[in-house]
Amino acid sequence: MLHDFGNAAGNFIMSLNKAQMIEKVRYARNLDTHTANRAVNVVLDEISNALATGNRVEIRGFGVFAPTQRKPRVGRNPRTGEKVEVDSKVALAFRASRHILSRLNEGME
Repeated sequence: MLHDFGNAAGNFIMSLNKAQMIEKVRYARNLDTHTANRAVNVVLDEISNALATGNRVEIRGFGVFAPTQRKPRVGRNPRTGEKVEVDSKVALAFRASRHILSRLNEGME
């Protein structure tokens, strides 16, 4: 079962957690829970390892995950308003495929 929660606009959004994904793989491929768990973990670990070494991950028909370098900048402490140096860091970018974007936008016209 998917969990739902409201966003700022009051619309409900469904979320899929890892345990639910394992259950979906288990039923889709008629696997035992242990095997489905291992399969999902292998996929997630490979994606994580590729990103951690600076590589992009392209899943055709789904999208591309890519690490991006953020430059150092001067930010502000929201409580005090004082300037704070923010170090450079690596962030994760995701670009959805045309297929996923069209599925997301079906019926929105």
